[in-house]
Amino acid sequence: MVFLHEFIALILVHIAAMIIPGPDFILVMHQTLSKGKRFGLFTSLGIACGLLMHISYTLLGVGLIISQSPMLFAIVEVLGGGYLLWICINLLRADQSQEWHQGKAQVAPQTAIQAFSRGFFCNLFNPKVSLFFLAIFTSIVDKTTPIEVQVVYGVVMVMLCILWFFTVTLMFSHQVIRDKYLGKRLLIERLVGGIIGCFSLKLLYSALQTAYPFIVN
Repeated sequence: MVFLHEFIALILVHIAAMIIPGPDFILVMHQTLSKGKRFGLFTSLGIACGLLMHISYTLLGVGLIISQSPMLFAIVEVLGGGYLLWICINLLRADQSQEWHQGKAQVAPQTAIQAFSRGFFCNLFNPKVSLFFLAIFTSIVDKTTPIEVQVVYGVVMVMLCILWFFTVTLMFSHQVIRDKYLGKRLLIERLVGGIIGCFSLKLLYSALQTAYPFIVN
């Protein structure tokens, strides 16, 4: 295969980046532990669809436009930071709206569409994902590589994303892990909320640097 070397390089970089815990991983873990395997799977599908959007507009050249427009990129960062901050606040105040009954948490109801949306927007509003795909496609994929071949690259990357987060979901849906989570739910939710909050503040600070570099420098 003519393009095998760049395909292997692309996939290896993608896998290495994907398995590093980030907002998507934290969200899938929490959704699975607090809501169950079904909602973890729908959240994973949402993340994969967000990834598909990033890859699609990167191939179309929109990612390059965003990276060349500091103000537009800052807006995307604000949207992403704001969304993650909203998730953070919900996690930190979750104990105020949840009750305990016979050792199990009675969590607020959630639909499959809501779980999917959480995963989708968490990934879509993360501009770092956009820059990542822009970087690897421009540095690894040759300009002469046909767009049809690049589309195949993108499809494989999305499928790997689904496989990885389905694996994460199945791992954290194990009853022993769930029981341990229920015993430490409040502590874990605050810890997860704090981690996501750090991602949020990092994005918002980055947006401030991008839009007003003279203020933070």
